[in-house]
Amino acid sequence: MTTRPTNPTTPINPPNSINSTNPPNSHTIHFKSDGHRLTGTLHLPDVDRPPVVIGCHGLLADRRSPKQIALANALGRLGIAYLRFDHRGCGDSQGHLAAEHLLDDRCRDLYHAMQTLQTLAIPSAHETDNPTSDQGAATGQHPPADRHTTTLDTPPAPTTLGPLIALFGSSFGGTVIMATAAVHPVPCLITYAAPIQSRAIEAAAAEQLKSHAPQNLQQVARLSFDITPLLPALHHILVIHGDQDEIVPPSHARRIHQLAQPPKQLILQPGGDHRMTDAHHQARFLESCTAWIQTCLQPDQLP
Repeated sequence: MTTRPTNPTTPINPPNSINSTNPPNSHTIHFKSDGHRLTGTLHLPDVDRPPVVIGCHGLLADRRSPKQIALANALGRLGIAYLRFDHRGCGDSQGHLAAEHLLDDRCRDLYHAMQTLQTLAIPSAHETDNPTSDQGAATGQHPPADRHTTTLDTPPAPTTLGPLIALFGSSFGGTVIMATAAVHPVPCLITYAAPIQSRAIEAAAAEQLKSHAPQNLQQVARLSFDITPLLPALHHILVIHGDQDEIVPPSHARRIHQLAQPPKQLILQPGGDHRMTDAHHQARFLESCTAWIQTCLQPDQLP
């Protein structure tokens, strides 16, 4: 597959370079998760059947994360597609936050995104959204994907997608991709500042949930998770964390790396904070992510 040259070390936040406006090669899609209409942005490179990476945002963030936009653009220059989407109750997606089963809800959203890409046929003209009612409770941790027709608001040229090769998760999004991959394995994982259990972050999470939904303060105490037992099922995982993270202690990253199976890599950013505000850390983040994902490509998928 042929691609344009790339410079993956471009800082994430150079002045006036990244905002919430979709780049020219991106397209808005909609899909269903448990009856909720979720919104995503699909970045498509100019290659046939590009492999795909899916990204998950943090607790109260959305798909407009500068980290995800920068990663999507860097991967696009390598001929790799990228889907970033809003979980239910965030950004432009329907639904609401329910702290007591937030992790399970987000794993279901991610599972439905994965299923959507498996069946997505990129059209050359607009399709009509044809949602169906939810099909009831599912068997297993993550239910079968809702039956629906995916809508693309800005249809690209006709093409088809290649295989899902990686998941990326930032903060709580990293928790989501690890919990999902333990049940539905993917070739490659990348986490940034991901917590593995709620107890260590409950104060910071409570403040975020209070500001987001003050009318539901009683739900704050219900945010509870511990994915430690799932970590030995993970492999091909790159773990990135700031060693001065003020929200999620770096001990979480060390524990992930300790319990996951090889191949695995741990990168602790010296002096790094939770938001990754240091330009050098941002550049190293993009460089490390693109290099790690390329190691997971099959020979016929390499640019």
